[in-house]
Amino acid sequence: MKNNIEKFILNHNMEVSIMYDMNKIPEDLKSINQWIAFNGKVPVDAKTGTAIDATDEQHWLTFEQVTEATKDTEYNIGLVTGGTCNLAVVDIDKCIDESGNLSDMAQDCIATINSYTEYSKSGNGVHIYFWGTLPNTFRNRYNGLEFYWRDRAIIVTGNAIPQTPSTVFAREKEAIIMHYKYMPGHADELGNALKKLLRDEVFNSLASMPVNPTEDNPNDETNNSSVDLRLCNCIAQYTKDQEVIKKILFDFTSRCRSKWYDNKTYLDRTIDLALNKFMDKKDSQENYNNIVDCYDLDSDNYYLENKYLKDITENELSSHGNTGFDNFDEVTGGLFAGAYIVAGTSSVGKTTFCLQMANQLAEQKKHVLFFSIEQTKEEMLSKSLTYLYYKNLTGGGNRLICARDFRYGKYEAIRDQYIEEYKDKIAPYMRVVSCNFKTKIHDISEYIKLHIDTIKTKPIVFIDYLQVIRTAEHHREERLVVNQVMEEIREMAKMFRIPIIVISSVNRSSYYRPLDATSPKESGQVEFTADCVLGLELNVFYDEEYKKLKSDDDKLAEISKAENHTPRYVNLRAMKNRFGDKNFTCKFCYYPQEERFMPLIEGMKKNYEDRKSKKVKPNVDKMTEREIFDLTL
Repeated sequence: MKNNIEKFILNHNMEVSIMYDMNKIPEDLKSINQWIAFNGKVPVDAKTGTAIDATDEQHWLTFEQVTEATKDTEYNIGLVTGGTCNLAVVDIDKCIDESGNLSDMAQDCIATINSYTEYSKSGNGVHIYFWGTLPNTFRNRYNGLEFYWRDRAIIVTGNAIPQTPSTVFAREKEAIIMHYKYMPGHADELGNALKKLLRDEVFNSLASMPVNPTEDNPNDETNNSSVDLRLCNCIAQYTKDQEVIKKILFDFTSRCRSKWYDNKTYLDRTIDLALNKFMDKKDSQENYNNIVDCYDLDSDNYYLENKYLKDITENELSSHGNTGFDNFDEVTGGLFAGAYIVAGTSSVGKTTFCLQMANQLAEQKKHVLFFSIEQTKEEMLSKSLTYLYYKNLTGGGNRLICARDFRYGKYEAIRDQYIEEYKDKIAPYMRVVSCNFKTKIHDISEYIKLHIDTIKTKPIVFIDYLQVIRTAEHHREERLVVNQVMEEIREMAKMFRIPIIVISSVNRSSYYRPLDATSPKESGQVEFTADCVLGLELNVFYDEEYKKLKSDDDKLAEISKAENHTPRYVNLRAMKNRFGDKNFTCKFCYYPQEERFMPLIEGMKKNYEDRKSKKVKPNVDKMTEREIFDLTL
């Protein structure tokens, strides 16, 4: 998102004029009843023109009412922040230079908050609208940056900044992070703690829990002292600095009990108790910094009562069902939210298999993102068009067509026919994202986040391939890079609750033998990180004659034969599976020219029916797998 903004702003010298476009105002802003009129910068009654108190709700109007009342006047219209919808605005003043370029701070805020953004009335500032509430200490200004979330009237222009979202999103946490990045006087310790803490659902729930006005009942887990301690326990995961813990309690919770002010010994004692309970003094605090659940004796009870059923519902929604490969779906039940690895040698068809699965999911109207780092969009779409052509081929059609033909302008009529079919059945749900060898895992995460925010649907994600993705940190050892990338992929799958299928190359020791969980190249701890590890391998490894071979040259000769055979007999074998059966094998026929895989029985029937030289055609529907296999040799 940030790159798009930079590209547009920095390479496009534009004149920012004061322009109003009511059609560009998002519908979710138009739908709230907090509109008022302005005479200049003064809030006024839209009908009488007299000055009003903008925070008085009796003066608030609907969008239709305020536009109707001001249509024949020179009044501006705007909104009051806060209200029942918790409207908030980041106001960045004087952030546009004479050439129309945004300041670095403005670009960073726009990209990070990533919600509807427009030019201000002056034309030299921006307003970023989002839903959220902010701590009481946030009404301070620094270097033109200001945060409004209640009782503030803002003129709305509709002069939207290009390539920013056209709707308003909940971005409270992102706004808080920007505040602590750019406002002075906030230590790194606080900022680092907040980045993790504000994503902690237990903390957010406790922080918003109202103070119990009755006397504390020691047997009630909602009593004030118990909640205070649980809050401190939660914060202690992320910082051991007592002053930082106090600041978070005062600024980032809605409790702020008088006892915290009047009896500082109580608060200090509670914080000490949390730190001592959470941390063994012999260990570094860093050992605990990334623990998800707060250390709390009642945390399981709290989770069961408040989150368990919600998480089950999320699991139901994140189950993406059938892949279109019947033999795989029958064994696994389809795809689930988690990190999958599909590993294999270079000739076994990993990309083709995953691309076909992606196409089949899109044909079921499931949203798919396919991040292709090694192959171009042109190559990938040509493979998909070839898959569609052979999938629909009947009778004596042309069986010499391959993806390369479509790429180089042959068979234009056939190509154009399947372009239309692709546009109709697959393109509305499938997006091939062209990447390069500088692509970082953070770039992929941000793209997924933007897609979910924009489409409002969680996609199934494919990444081709693991060993070429970079990290923000520069590691000399490739193994460390791969391990970190895989860890972040699993975190993405958990955070977004989506399946992420990652293609992986294998190490050289796996070229001549069946794959296992350590086969992915530079895998290190990868097999422990992934939820499901699948190996795509030639079936020749399981032939009795192959097992008798001793030299690598002899094995290579047999492998070459298997690779040159049409179809190639390929196994998809589970080497790890947290979602069910851990030892299943799905057999496929792989047709490289056709860019598609078929389950073994179906593929063998096809192979037999393609052989026109047979004089007697047995009823293949009644034949066993072994009988069909013998017939095709």
